[in-house]
Amino acid sequence: MNHMIGFVGAKGGVGTTVTAVRAARQALASGTPVTLVDVTGDMAMVLRNNADADGISDLLGSEALFSDAQDAVASHLVDVGDGVRLLPRGLGAIDPADRRSWAHVWDALAHDDSHVVIDAGRGDTAFNVLDTAGDRQGGLRRVLVMGCGFQDLAHARILEFVFDPDDLVIISDPQRTLGVDDMHNGLGRDDSVVLVMDRRVSTAADSGQLLALTSRDGHELGALMDLDPAAAERSTPPLAWMGR
Repeated sequence: MNHMIGFVGAKGGVGTTVTAVRAARQALASGTPVTLVDVTGDMAMVLRNNADADGISDLLGSEALFSDAQDAVASHLVDVGDGVRLLPRGLGAIDPADRRSWAHVWDALAHDDSHVVIDAGRGDTAFNVLDTAGDRQGGLRRVLVMGCGFQDLAHARILEFVFDPDDLVIISDPQRTLGVDDMHNGLGRDDSVVLVMDRRVSTAADSGQLLALTSRDGHELGALMDLDPAAAERSTPPLAWMGR
């Protein structure tokens, strides 16, 4: 495996899933395939994948995973196009602390020679899942995603006691009262990447119509997912984090 990066939201609804997809699309620029790991189940909506597809919940603790992890994981990967494959969440319960099972999943992906992008969600589930990845792969980068808002800042400050991210993504919004500098001052640290919110993307993602938006309005998905040109000069593409 080349690189592994895990995204955690400071709170729900900040854009963690869409940010993970953006990172995956930018990682494709290296010419290496990308595997998205969907811990939350939100990828099914954003990518219009079958929400009922078997996935992580069916793998964890299974006899197939322990007997041949590579084959078991490969059989659950879904091709979502453009060199990206998705490991869906599945419908069953997930034990984020089942280190033995998660170790087999990460080891199988490590032998797949692809970039791995994890949408870990938020809270204890996200922290535990990323800890299991960190156990097996020292190159894991942990990324906190937050918006510009009082609640985002409050949640991020609480997380300082339990989660020390390698990178910070701030999604700015000109319509919000607080700006990026307010986030810097409140947290006492600078961002790694600033993304400017595109409400077409967030609205379409929330309604499961992101791909429909690209065809209806003539937009390319790649263009919608790339960094906003206004922020490009002070932003580092996600692929660059993965190589550090």
